[in-house]
Amino acid sequence: MSEDNTAGPIVVGISGSRSSQAALRWAAERASAAQVPLIVVHAWQPSGALRAPYAPATGVPTEEDDLRAARLVLDTALRTAVTADLHIEVRPVLVQDRPVPTLLRYAPAAELLALGRRTVPDDGDPRLGPVARDCLTKAGCPVVTVPAGVVRIPPAPTPPKRRPVVAGR
Repeated sequence: MSEDNTAGPIVVGISGSRSSQAALRWAAERASAAQVPLIVVHAWQPSGALRAPYAPATGVPTEEDDLRAARLVLDTALRTAVTADLHIEVRPVLVQDRPVPTLLRYAPAAELLALGRRTVPDDGDPRLGPVARDCLTKAGCPVVTVPAGVVRIPPAPTPPKRRPVVAGR
């Protein structure tokens, strides 16, 4: 969180999954309610780096293909989850790196970090993936995990209207 009593931005990590979409929508509504910027982070890695050295090279996407796919994930997420009615400043971030170090770079100045959380259909038990688990233990701010299907936060309660007191005979 920020040091000077002003609220920092809300940071959300996205991967293109349903739960990261839910986390993005939740974070966007929270940023709107708190009137703070929303930083939307998508970290990507070239798919060639994830292949075994002995795997055939045919059909392997180029780094440019991977970058285009990463941009598409970020653009699609923003288009579907962040609507104009929220009136927020959105800062999209696309970084070629691993997700955890990328998110941890943004966490210290953040009001909170929002991430998607998987659920296992068999028992409905929420499970944390490796990114959420590492961020929960290492982030310098509160971390919120949002399961797929959660897309709304309740609105802030409206304070009661004050009415003048009239004294009479």
